[in-house]
Amino acid sequence: MPEDEVPAGVRAGRRNPPYQGSRRSDGPLIPRGPLLALAGAVTLTLIGYAVVLGMVRGPGDDDPVPAVAEPYPTLPRVSPPVSVGPAPSRSPESAPYTPTRRPASSRPVTATTATSAGPAPSLPVLPVVGTTVGLSPAGDPTRRVRHRDAVARLDTISATSSTTDRSDSRFVVRAGRSDPACVSFEAAGVPGTFLRHQSFVIRLAAPDGSALFQQDATFCPVAQATGFVLRSTNYPSLHMHVSGDELRLEEAATVFRTVAPL
Repeated sequence: MPEDEVPAGVRAGRRNPPYQGSRRSDGPLIPRGPLLALAGAVTLTLIGYAVVLGMVRGPGDDDPVPAVAEPYPTLPRVSPPVSVGPAPSRSPESAPYTPTRRPASSRPVTATTATSAGPAPSLPVLPVVGTTVGLSPAGDPTRRVRHRDAVARLDTISATSSTTDRSDSRFVVRAGRSDPACVSFEAAGVPGTFLRHQSFVIRLAAPDGSALFQQDATFCPVAQATGFVLRSTNYPSLHMHVSGDELRLEEAATVFRTVAPL
């Protein structure tokens, strides 16, 4: 620096002391140029914002009114249901019980008497030991069991029939020869001979002293609704059965009834 430009009090070529009255800064010195530039930029920004805001609002616009949020829709309050039926009655435990008397009936009471029932229907009569009987099918009383030529058969016999026919149709009921709970049929016109089955045919024969004859000549009456069937003693599944005009021992059974002898 030329000496003519050196301010008074400042010596050239020496270290000058700091200016009196100045305050020393402890921090780094910030250049003023950038600060001024920053302040100008902020000012310009504020001015621009004001201009834009004025353009958006337009003339005559008032200050913005804050929007109020719409409240949620309120549902109508539901009232409790009202029962239209009758009020419930009290429980049986708490309800008082008042006995009531029924008015006496004015209608006359008619005394009824028990009617006596008729006689009970009698069961079909089974053959009775010691009696003389005739045997007829339950559904055909005009025909009777008889023996002819030592073979049992079924013929139409009546009071006008011959003496032989009527005699051959009579039988004396005896106790069963092999089982006293059953019966045997002795020919009334030929005493000492009995109906028996032989080769499954019903015949008239005299006892031969064998046990087989005793069994063949014994039949057990089994009651049915309209009469009885005659079951074989030694063949319990077989019965006296009318086959055509003959009597045989078969599984099928003919229902018989005892009738008055002729």
